[in-house]
Amino acid sequence: MSILSRILAFANIIVAIVLIYFAAQVYVARLAWQKALRQLEERRDGISTSQLLLRVRQDFPEQVEALEKEKPQSEAALRIALLKILFPPDKPDLLADSNRTESLKDRYGLSYDDVRSVVEDQIGRLRNELAIEEQTLLHRRRELESLRAQAETAIREAEQRWKSLQQQVKAELDQHEKIRQLIHQRRLQIAFWLARLCEAYATREVAAAKLSDMQAEHERLRRLGHDLEKTCLQLQEQITQLERKLQSRSNP
Repeated sequence: MSILSRILAFANIIVAIVLIYFAAQVYVARLAWQKALRQLEERRDGISTSQLLLRVRQDFPEQVEALEKEKPQSEAALRIALLKILFPPDKPDLLADSNRTESLKDRYGLSYDDVRSVVEDQIGRLRNELAIEEQTLLHRRRELESLRAQAETAIREAEQRWKSLQQQVKAELDQHEKIRQLIHQRRLQIAFWLARLCEAYATREVAAAKLSDMQAEHERLRRLGHDLEKTCLQLQEQITQLERKLQSRSNP
């Protein structure tokens, strides 16, 4: 073998080594590119439902166990149920926190469609709740309007009754004033008649005193008459005796 042949063989070996090296670099780059592509696809499409089930079971074993007792019939329904475990309907603030949502998305390999479906489900649920709340508020508004109408009617009736009561009270007060004046007049009359009665009682006392004096005078006059009558009888007897004496002297 000549020197040129040896140089060419050595050059071929070096070229082959270089080609192998570049081929290895291309293969590694391709693997990295494929891995990055799969990650991008996972970020776009999300991991499979079975993988998502495994990841969720690690963090929420009790809820997954309860879910498996009544396992949804379809894979889509199962995925939605798993997403509801990660984003509970009663905690809509999780979706409002973009950092928290992005963290859950990366942790469980969720896709944007998964997050969008959760958001749409939350929006639909909230829309239904708002519709129900709106109907409830409308019903409550109608009830309040009815109560307001009843209250206004009751207020008008109460005002009418109040006016009627005021008129009745005024009439009662007027009647009471008349009765008070009548009582005052009766009191004046009673005072007048009491004065007359006292005057009559005093007159009676005076008359009784005069009657007592008259009775005493009558008794004195009766006694005086009795004494005069007795004196007259004595005088008459003396006269009779004198007449007898005169008669006896005239007839000796």
